Amino acid sequence: MEEAEKISFVIESAFENIRTTNAGDALNIYNVWKNVLCRIKGRSPNEGQKLADHSRVIDYKNGILLVEADHPGWIELLRLHKKYIMTGLERDIPQIKITNVVYRLAGHRGEIFDTRNMQEKDSDTRSKMQQRLDEEEKIIKKTGISVDKKHETAQKKALPPELAAIFDDLRQSMLTNSKD
Repeated sequence: MEEAEKISFVIESAFENIRTTNAGDALNIYNVWKNVLCRIKGRSPNEGQKLADHSRVIDYKNGILLVEADHPGWIELLRLHKKYIMTGLERDIPQIKITNVVYRLAGHRGEIFDTRNMQEKDSDTRSKMQQRLDEEEKIIKKTGISVDKKHETAQKKALPPELAAIFDDLRQSMLTNSKD
């Protein structure tokens, strides 16, 4: 029983960063990735096996497969074989539509951008901004300054006569005090 727990831990850690809606797809992608790479014959007969040993599938979203490699040289070799890899993935797992393979260097935080979540966040942000703009316009109207939407210029409203008299007295006292 102890051996089964160790194996389950290894499987969980291998798939911990793969985020798909279906765990079966994750397993397929992981296994097929290694198989496709192992079929690559480059300058050496085991180039594909080396590529498989130095890369791993990290994420799959919106048809994009994110792969991590432990050195920039491995990333370049993977890019050189991209057409072969894409064809192999398409043949081996046609039910999973992979439109692109992107790479990141191990230890760096590159992620696949999820446009659906971003659109929801944008609409939430826009509605909050519109609410705040409406509240600020109400405050501006209360202060006595109206904004002409057509010309976007502020127009002053006339002050009540008693308040205007107080400001005139204050202005006169400031002008006479500055001459002393």
